[in-house]
Amino acid sequence: MTISKKMFACTAQRKRTSRFRVIVLLLLVILIYLMMYSGYMKNRNMHVKIAVMNTEAKAEVMKTVEVTAVISVTAEVNAEKIPKQTFSFTSYSEALSSQADGESNVVFLAFADMGGFPMAMNFYLTSIQKYDIRNVLFVSSSEEFCSRFQAIQVACFVYMNESAHDKTSVYLSEDFINKMNIRTYMILEALQLGYHVIHSDVDVVFFRDPTERILDLCYFKDPQKVCDVAALWDFDAHNAGFLFIRKSNASISMYKKMKHTAKTTKIDDQMALNGAMNSMKELRITSLPVEEFQCGLKYFDNSHRQFVGDNPCTNCTVMHNNWIVSMEAKIYRFKEMHMWLYDQDEYYSSTQRRYLAYQNPTYFGNDSTTLAAERSSLVTALAIGLILNRTVILPKFVCAKKAQQCTILQHYLLKIFDQSFGSSYREHTFLLNELVPLTVRNSSRLTYALRNTTEAIPSSSEKIFRYNGSQELKQEMIEEWFGNVTSSVLEFASLYNVPLIVLKNATADEEFKGKCEKSFVKAKLHQF
Repeated sequence: MTISKKMFACTAQRKRTSRFRVIVLLLLVILIYLMMYSGYMKNRNMHVKIAVMNTEAKAEVMKTVEVTAVISVTAEVNAEKIPKQTFSFTSYSEALSSQADGESNVVFLAFADMGGFPMAMNFYLTSIQKYDIRNVLFVSSSEEFCSRFQAIQVACFVYMNESAHDKTSVYLSEDFINKMNIRTYMILEALQLGYHVIHSDVDVVFFRDPTERILDLCYFKDPQKVCDVAALWDFDAHNAGFLFIRKSNASISMYKKMKHTAKTTKIDDQMALNGAMNSMKELRITSLPVEEFQCGLKYFDNSHRQFVGDNPCTNCTVMHNNWIVSMEAKIYRFKEMHMWLYDQDEYYSSTQRRYLAYQNPTYFGNDSTTLAAERSSLVTALAIGLILNRTVILPKFVCAKKAQQCTILQHYLLKIFDQSFGSSYREHTFLLNELVPLTVRNSSRLTYALRNTTEAIPSSSEKIFRYNGSQELKQEMIEEWFGNVTSSVLEFASLYNVPLIVLKNATADEEFKGKCEKSFVKAKLHQF
């Protein structure tokens, strides 16, 4: 009995010890669980907080750089009005991620610097904004360029600095080649980051959004036929200024070759592109149809287009305004075709500016005599415009033995002419442009004529002012005859054979004559 009691006591003690151990273990498990849960929640809260912060940051970036398709830019953003700002993108990768199409991973890239700012603005207005193309990133070597674009909420990234970023560069000069090679670097990096690229120069005009047509031509959705590169055909080579590059091993290899060429030679990117394309048998190449994607030679020269309305191109998708030298000439060519929308300094929209228009209706038997008469008429128009503070609207010029009428580009180097008279004239089709106010376009006006006293009076409705054939025309006479004309446009039938006009200020007169002496430099084909 004594043994049984001892055994029972020991058994009870063991049970109490076991229960105690279970309770302790249970408490430990609960404590560990609570500690783990607490840590998890802290960690989870931190993740949520970070995610929210990232989302807010991304939203702010998108808010800053989203391309708004209804922006209307009618005047250049003045440099002094540009807000001091840091660029929204901290890296090229971030810029591409923000702007590329989320479904196709296609991004439009367009490179320009301050020397090409007006042209870039025109490209944006005529082609990007007009067709509501959102997956666009402007790339530049100029911080000022990107500041101006960001000021109107257009995405822009400074890819690298270039010493000549603030000036236009002469075709095939060292500066020109250096700038063009930046395009190679930015496209290669975009491909390596996983994006498909539609690259466009800014001296390009879209007639419609080219994306769908390009992807169809490249068989983008067919892995058996899909191309690596689809480029505009530039008469005798592929054009580096407008092309689609699909991200592929072959296209990346091609641009690596081009980068090596850029680093080791003085060849521009178009020659490098064609050299790489010709050397790579594995590269699948599509030449964009020349009737839809046209170079400047095809669109302007071969199709005889100089003025708006000449042979409208109903099947055009893209036109590259190349095959002409100088930014001034390219801009003028766009203006005559009403492909220029950048209203810098109220170029079109001013209701206060007054104009002078005249015609060149006569062919004088040979080209040289006709050109001399037309040059003299233009000098007369510029002199009258200077006296009356009127901007000269250029006439059509006679070209090729009266076979056609042409623009000033066929006769004189516009880059030189503009150095003296760039702000003194407008293109021939100016008054047909819908950007010009109706009050200017429809202003009632007489047609005036300046005639020698020996000339017979023509049977027309012209209001004629006569002068002595041997005398100079003094500024005071011009002011007396036309100074009180209030109509927006002072129009002459022609200005042939008008005597030399003399300004009353001798210094101003000599300055004007000096400008005329140096401004009329004969142009070769394509403004060379």
